[in-house]
Amino acid sequence: MIAERKQTETATEHQQVFLTILDSLDAMVYVADMKTYEILFVNQCVKDVFGDITGKICWQALQSGQTKPCEFCTNNKIVDSEGNPTVIYRWEFENTKMKLWYYICDRAIKWSDGRIVRLEIATDITERKRVERELRESESRLKEAQSLAHLGHWDLDLRGNRLSWSDEVYRIFGLAPQEFGATYEAFLEKVYPDDRDFVNKAYSDSVKDKSSYDIEHRVKLKNGDVKYVNERCCTQYDESGNPLRSIGTVLDITGRKQYEEQIQALNAGLARGIAERTAELEKKRQELNETQHALINIVEDLNQKTAELEAANAKLQELDRLKSMFIASTSHELRTPLNSIIGFSSIILEEWLGPLNDQQKENLTTVLKSGKHLLSLINDVIDVSKIEARKHEIILEDFDLYNVMSEALDLVKHDIEKKGLDLQTELIHMPMHSERLRVIQCVVNLLSNAIKFTEKGTVRVSTRNIPASNSGFQRRDCIEISVSDTGIGIPDESISKLFLPFVRIPSPLTLKVKGTGLGLYLVKKIVTEILSGEITASSIDGEGSSFILKIPVKL
Repeated sequence: MIAERKQTETATEHQQVFLTILDSLDAMVYVADMKTYEILFVNQCVKDVFGDITGKICWQALQSGQTKPCEFCTNNKIVDSEGNPTVIYRWEFENTKMKLWYYICDRAIKWSDGRIVRLEIATDITERKRVERELRESESRLKEAQSLAHLGHWDLDLRGNRLSWSDEVYRIFGLAPQEFGATYEAFLEKVYPDDRDFVNKAYSDSVKDKSSYDIEHRVKLKNGDVKYVNERCCTQYDESGNPLRSIGTVLDITGRKQYEEQIQALNAGLARGIAERTAELEKKRQELNETQHALINIVEDLNQKTAELEAANAKLQELDRLKSMFIASTSHELRTPLNSIIGFSSIILEEWLGPLNDQQKENLTTVLKSGKHLLSLINDVIDVSKIEARKHEIILEDFDLYNVMSEALDLVKHDIEKKGLDLQTELIHMPMHSERLRVIQCVVNLLSNAIKFTEKGTVRVSTRNIPASNSGFQRRDCIEISVSDTGIGIPDESISKLFLPFVRIPSPLTLKVKGTGLGLYLVKKIVTEILSGEITASSIDGEGSSFILKIPVKL
């Protein structure tokens, strides 16, 4: 009897220790009958989240909106056809009641009375899921940025000779991943034959000297085309100085090279023209020595030719200055090549180099408009990148809100009048201390959107002061800027996508109205991360939209 009692006490102690261990786990553990779905046991973690649900039906207590056993129930996955326990079933699931993600391990076990029950252990992985989602979004933004900039990156594992390329590098080289051997030697095969020794030596020297390199070379595509790229690289080493891995970037500069060749050809043509004019002048000088009678005529002609030469030289000097600025500033920049394209197109369009026919003018006008549009896109991308990297410059100023709104309205006044829209304003005077230029940038962006997507009707702009006691926003005095229109509106299902990068809402005007999908994303970044404010949007499809900025009066 004593031995049995001791044995019972020991078993009770072991059971209590086991329950203590289960209650200490940072995971939910419960046991449910596989036939009746009754919950037979829960640990402390389950109690902390759902309360003590022992004796309740699992699909009623643990889930929301269930009228019958869950369709995703794993009972049939953890027993065989005869009802005997099999393997552990692992899965991930978002709980319908708590809206949390869990990593779940289910297994069929025998209960103390001999029946088969389901043991479930669920670990909260909500934070991991959030990080994974943000990582996917970040990778997507990186791919978009690289595609826009024609800039890719690569990584070479020197110990295993494994080379990995980003999607943009594959696009630049005109290859699919399955068409590339993913080694350094395979990369060299894609380099233009005459450049291979140069590229190999530049890389080898950089690894040997423990220095970075910055080179330009050609690559040969499988269809025979040739591209120019700018490549940068640096190498990482272990504590003993042995190279471990090299990382680098590849920038497609084919377009820049083509423009440089065009400028060189233009300079050569101008040089030939000057040489021809000079030869003519020399011929006139020789004629002066032959006859005094032709002296006056030759002098007049010489003066005329001299004036033409001076004008040609002035044009040549200006073009040479533009060329030098273009070459010096486009080495490793994204925006300045477009500035040069825009400037040079304007020079030709103004007929500095001679008259143009209508077709040439139309083509040059298209180039100029496209260049300005692409430059605006790149400026937006770089602006977004600076804000996301927290490298933007903060310039705080004292100003009157009324004056800022008037300045923004002046910038879009021509567009409003051109479309024949009715502009209604209700503006107040309010001294502010904030980023004046950023406020204008946001207001102009919202006004431009309202004008672009309103074919007829009204654009309304209003401002009002919200005291700290009523703002409910950081307990600070705020101003509210409202921009609304009677345009095409936005479908309800698209409202949540408005402030996402590179997203354009489909509409009848999408093809007619140019855009990049960055405007509202940039506005939200500026409002929330620079001006410490917030932006909201509302719309009725087919009737119009309204955007409201709320920002502190003083930063």
